[in-house]
Amino acid sequence: MRQSDRGSVVFVDDDPLWHSFHQVAALVRRHGYGTVRVTTARTGRIARLVDRLLYQHAIYLSDVAEFTRLPELLAPFRPARLCVTDSLLDHMSDDLIDRMPPEIAADLRVKRRLSDKTAAGVLAVERGALVPDQLPGYLPAPEAVQKLGLPIVVKSNYGAAGSGVRIAHSVADAERAAAEMGAAEDYFYQRFVDGPILSYGAMMTDEGIVQEMTCKGFDSASDPTNAAFGYEVIDDPAFTEVGRSVCRGVATCGPIDLQAIRDDQGRHWVIDLNIRPFGGMLNYDQDRFDTAAGYLFSANLTDSPPRHRTPPVGMRVAKFPNEAEELARQGHVGPALGVYLRRSPAHVRLLRMNYLAFAVLNGVVLKLGI
Repeated sequence: MRQSDRGSVVFVDDDPLWHSFHQVAALVRRHGYGTVRVTTARTGRIARLVDRLLYQHAIYLSDVAEFTRLPELLAPFRPARLCVTDSLLDHMSDDLIDRMPPEIAADLRVKRRLSDKTAAGVLAVERGALVPDQLPGYLPAPEAVQKLGLPIVVKSNYGAAGSGVRIAHSVADAERAAAEMGAAEDYFYQRFVDGPILSYGAMMTDEGIVQEMTCKGFDSASDPTNAAFGYEVIDDPAFTEVGRSVCRGVATCGPIDLQAIRDDQGRHWVIDLNIRPFGGMLNYDQDRFDTAAGYLFSANLTDSPPRHRTPPVGMRVAKFPNEAEELARQGHVGPALGVYLRRSPAHVRLLRMNYLAFAVLNGVVLKLGI
């Protein structure tokens, strides 16, 4: 099938560091789909040239108010799928969604509803999972602390990869965190649960789960609320069942990522649900765990199912280029370049040279602000 016959996969973001989106863009473009980026992020002239390495078309919007024109802007590209960052889904109005193609609209309705962390928590509870106690943001911080104890989590209703999450160790910290969150309806308080954060990822189709992985993080960021830079596949049947149950309650296809904290009694407390491409998803050794095929099949972009349902226990994956960027931020330029060189062959094989060039140049233009 010619690329022009397949339509386009559209990526809507508000930040140039959505690496999982960039990797998926490289993957689907290689498999004959058009790629379109719609962004509200501030981008310089050089950054826009770099975008052309991955995206055949880019639409730069000044703010989310311009989303009202999105259906008309995308119509010429015949969108086959929309990937939208969690923080922007709340800005997708009913009118906007109703003007999208029916399959895109149905998918967006599910994603918009469950991008609200409170709504995602309700779904998890309905599916038999445990969720830490929550209190609404309109409560004064001292009252929330009195009911939930310290430390306490102050969490935005929308966010990803640890953004919009604060762990407060005093009433004063909780008050400051709440003030930073904005309007009372935009955040909530959550009981703090101590323990390792686990992740369950699945590729969902109308028939069910076709691929899954249960992992724990390693090489964590200095901020405990931020996502880890790598994951190790683990054997945790109880959490795997929690993940399966919740994912089966999400009425849409494609990648889904669930995160939970395992406490010292072995209970799993669900803290996040993401219905979009997730970090590290395409970084696996594809000969041992073909997540690229899993994504394309679950997103209805190919008829070829993946060969592997699960990865081997103990398998590790480091998120690229996140770990290189962290080294560069710490001033370790040599080791950062070493990561790029070491990881390059696998990414070139899977995503082609354009992606690697984009990963390097995008980091440079963001650092220089050009």
